[in-house]
Amino acid sequence: MSEITVYITECLVRGKKNGAAIAKTVIGLAAAVAAMVLAFSRESLLIGAVGAAFGAFAYLSYQTVFREYEYTIGEKNLSVDVIYSKKRRKPLVVWELDSICLFAPENSEELAPWQKQSSTFHDFSSAEPGAVHYCSVCRKGGRVTVSKLSPSPAFLDTLKQSLPRNILRIPR
Repeated sequence: MSEITVYITECLVRGKKNGAAIAKTVIGLAAAVAAMVLAFSRESLLIGAVGAAFGAFAYLSYQTVFREYEYTIGEKNLSVDVIYSKKRRKPLVVWELDSICLFAPENSEELAPWQKQSSTFHDFSSAEPGAVHYCSVCRKGGRVTVSKLSPSPAFLDTLKQSLPRNILRIPR
């Protein structure tokens, strides 16, 4: 009986701040305050309800400002989840390891032909200064997806064991 080795590795990186969510939060708060002031001066319940709705909108927008990405390598797949404000987790993508065509540093010349194709680009990289970024190129059906990641050294070691050598371009 042969022994099967399964590698499961997780990597958690802090993502960039979501500028759009910050702008939505500021606008929502300003509109909520303005509506509440107007509601108290006019004694209008409807304007107060609108102000409360803007406040709720601002709160929900604020929940997505701070993001962390979790990369997980399972038995046959690589997945990326986002964690908003250390509270809410949402799965973003799951790739079969067989669909990964290339995994290389972001400034690699081997990425140029893939970036010229009509592809979808995702930035799941870290906001940490000095973080090393890699790009993963996946082909599923006729679609090509290029994703920017910031894996840890332990995560890269697991990738070396999981992906074929001709796909992985990690400097020694």
